[in-house]
Amino acid sequence: MKLDGKVSVADFRTAVDAFSDLLMTLTAETNAEAAVDWLVSDLKSGSAVLSSRGLFANAEGENTIRLVVGKYEDLAVAATSGTLDRFSDSVRRAMKSLTSVVNGKIPRVFMGTPEHPELGRIERPIELAEDTTGQKAVVEPKPYSRAAIKGQIVMLDQKHSVYFTLQEAYSYRYVRCYPGKEHRENLGKYWENKTWVIVEGTYMRYGDSPTVTQITDIVALPDGVKGGWRSAVGVAPRGPQSGDISSADAVRKVRDGQA
Repeated sequence: MKLDGKVSVADFRTAVDAFSDLLMTLTAETNAEAAVDWLVSDLKSGSAVLSSRGLFANAEGENTIRLVVGKYEDLAVAATSGTLDRFSDSVRRAMKSLTSVVNGKIPRVFMGTPEHPELGRIERPIELAEDTTGQKAVVEPKPYSRAAIKGQIVMLDQKHSVYFTLQEAYSYRYVRCYPGKEHRENLGKYWENKTWVIVEGTYMRYGDSPTVTQITDIVALPDGVKGGWRSAVGVAPRGPQSGDISSADAVRKVRDGQA
């Protein structure tokens, strides 16, 4: 967590309390029985930075910490666009408290991890919608989904390889992708060779800046064979009722609603 700007002691205390509540809530919702404790691993002045790491006693605790970090990254991306409807009331209340310090002196709050230090950039306080009619609030469409995106890597953070930019094959849109350590080994080779890849993960679009987080696989596609499109000839032969109609005439019939 990083507070940008001029941070007062009172604002820092509010943010630290909310950050602690957030970690405790995410841990309890992930595995309430896990033996996990969160320690302060780094504290910096200036733009106040607080880093925390999980302390575990067994494999169950280690797995819980890994899942909590994944949820925290997901929350950071969602908070940037203010779409927290899929998170629990407790998580949303902690986020409201954490972002309440965003004011004239503190213009923004950053949420991230050592791998993705500025994954979430929050520049206004998060407000919770309240239903005053006694009826259920309207559920907005979720701005995220699991997806597999095909494209080429056009930019790579070569220093840390913590993210890369993928140009999508069909829309040519640029998508920023955040791979875990297990998926970074071949990124440089894919980038240099302009290899087509399929990235599987959680796709989220806020504004004109789509991202893919929680990546589960990056699959390199084999190089195409020059003229390979010819092998598609005859894949869909014309049926016995088509007669001698040409492909162009068939397209015209479909266009004109005669097919």
